[in-house]
Amino acid sequence: MADLRFCAYQYQHLPLDALRGRWRDAEWSGFDVLWNCDTVVEPDRPRHTMFDGPATLTMMAADTRRVRVGTLVTGLYFRQPVTFAKAAMTVDHLSGGRWRWLSEWVTPQQAPRLAARTGRPVSGSPDFVSSSSWSTCVSVRR
Repeated sequence: MADLRFCAYQYQHLPLDALRGRWRDAEWSGFDVLWNCDTVVEPDRPRHTMFDGPATLTMMAADTRRVRVGTLVTGLYFRQPVTFAKAAMTVDHLSGGRWRWLSEWVTPQQAPRLAARTGRPVSGSPDFVSSSSWSTCVSVRR
């Protein structure tokens, strides 16, 4: 039987010091993974401030020691493969290999704000991940 694991998810809409406190509390409480999201608006409250996903993920990695960190949702519609790969490589190095990633799909409510398709995960995700820039940037540490 597989081990049961627990993840914590936090929109990055709070003041940065409050986010740091939550990340440390989650690690201290024994969570296995901390997730943020990489989107331009908070889906539940579109008028709130939303800090950048990779930037706050870098802070999350720097402020924790054990827990794995990642973006639960990554905006493939507004991230270019090269710059996303460099951000991922930076967080992976900074965290000592604790970085995790999940792709995204767009809901019908989000589509007008992002000028994007809706439905299943982005059909271009495999091309995005397997691009030469992605594999070159991320494989440097390994």
